[in-house]
Amino acid sequence: MSVATWIGATTTKRVSLDARVVDHLRVAGPVTGQTGALVRWRFRTTVGPVVSGSVGEVLVVAWPGGTLALPSRDVDFYVWGRDAMGSLVDRPLPSCFTDVLAAARVGLSSLYYDEYVLVPNERVRVQARIEESTPAGGPYRGTSAVLTTHRLLPHTRATLRAGASLAAD
Repeated sequence: MSVATWIGATTTKRVSLDARVVDHLRVAGPVTGQTGALVRWRFRTTVGPVVSGSVGEVLVVAWPGGTLALPSRDVDFYVWGRDAMGSLVDRPLPSCFTDVLAAARVGLSSLYYDEYVLVPNERVRVQARIEESTPAGGPYRGTSAVLTTHRLLPHTRATLRAGASLAAD
């Protein structure tokens, strides 16, 4: 996996941005098949979390000041207005989740699934430490033809909030 070399960094700042998801790459949820720019999913039982993950390497958001590439592994993701447990799993799961089923059965607990699909143009709120920069040699990896103007500082995390309350703002 190649990482872009960044040149011309000019400003480092902590920001809280009201932004929109950019339509650049489409990924599908592992259980529902719904498509979007990034899919966050999790399995849990009544006892607690079993496993969670995401589909999509990079989420690109835009606001009037530019665009920002957020590597999904560096984002803490919160969704307002969602059921904390998710939906009871009452149908067969894809074979890649065989271990999840085994773990849930060991605990003799019901298994629940929750998936949130970030769709193009969806409003999100991002808090992060970013820098303005121009990637050398083209767009940031995983962003297709979208040229980002900002990036998350290395070795830092971003917080992304999405959901019903942002749509109503």
